[in-house]
Amino acid sequence: DRETAAEAAKTSALVSVVVDGKRLAPCFAPPRMAGSYWPYFVDNTVLGETYTKTVEVENEQDWQAMLEGPVLPPDISSPPGGFLLLASFQVLWSKDCQTIMPTIEELAPNYPTVRFVTIRADRVGVDAISRKYKVEEFPTIVLFRGDQELTRVVGPERTVHHLTDALKANITDADVEVREAVRAYEIEQNGGEEEEEEAEEDLIWTWDPDYASDNCKVMGYGMIVAMQPEDDIEDNQGKWQKKANSDEWETLPPHEQTQCEQQFRSGTLWAQSQMSVGVYNIYFDSSEIKIKGHMIEGIRFSNREVYENGYIRRMGNRVKVKGEEKYISDQ
Repeated sequence: DRETAAEAAKTSALVSVVVDGKRLAPCFAPPRMAGSYWPYFVDNTVLGETYTKTVEVENEQDWQAMLEGPVLPPDISSPPGGFLLLASFQVLWSKDCQTIMPTIEELAPNYPTVRFVTIRADRVGVDAISRKYKVEEFPTIVLFRGDQELTRVVGPERTVHHLTDALKANITDADVEVREAVRAYEIEQNGGEEEEEEAEEDLIWTWDPDYASDNCKVMGYGMIVAMQPEDDIEDNQGKWQKKANSDEWETLPPHEQTQCEQQFRSGTLWAQSQMSVGVYNIYFDSSEIKIKGHMIEGIRFSNREVYENGYIRRMGNRVKVKGEEKYISDQ
């Protein structure tokens, strides 16, 4: 309905279905909610829609330009009172800032009508801005309309909750209309022959499994991505196999597979170059290890009870584990 669409337009990047210059239906490309597992493309887009990012203020000239708002195309006026600006005053030595700032930055794609900036209050050249607005505790997040302060949130307690309420209360229909007008202008300026040439190339968008979260399963050669609940991850663990004195790979018993998977996901293998599972000592040499697609090879094992040595490998669903980055194959 109209009310639902209007509310969604305040918090989502808007894409329109347009035929012969007429807008037939609004579509809302979903930005990743703060703290969720929804993946971006490598270029920080979802379904081809680019989202806003948090910008760091370098000096007072930058700050003044942010307050004044962007330069608008002809025949488009700024919202009454000016544009909305969310300024996060923070310092590097504050643990509260280190904890909350990544989550605040993830809010930016959800509110395309608001400009998000961060200000280092302990940085020479911008420290005067903090003093001007009497910022004494960090983090302090201030919401402006033009150069007028609307509200501020101080400290790390329920910061995102308070910010979300403040943004929803202050984003107006005029903000959304200006955003839509600017977006339509940009599309028109980037259209024409270049757009037709791109369409003729029949570009195909695919999901990259290397940039998806553990809860995303990429299928159909990158054309399909399925979200799975966190509780289901254990039901989709990898398959562990060993090869000792023959050319055949032998699947480990279920209880040994579970132990291997638990040790592997804990990061022990990459952190210590070895891990202990039952009677097996599992280890690797960095020159042999290969992570390619859904296969991890080059891992060795030795049996502590009987004379048995050989290789062990993991197959199946990819799980991102800290420390594996330097071993992933580019091919």
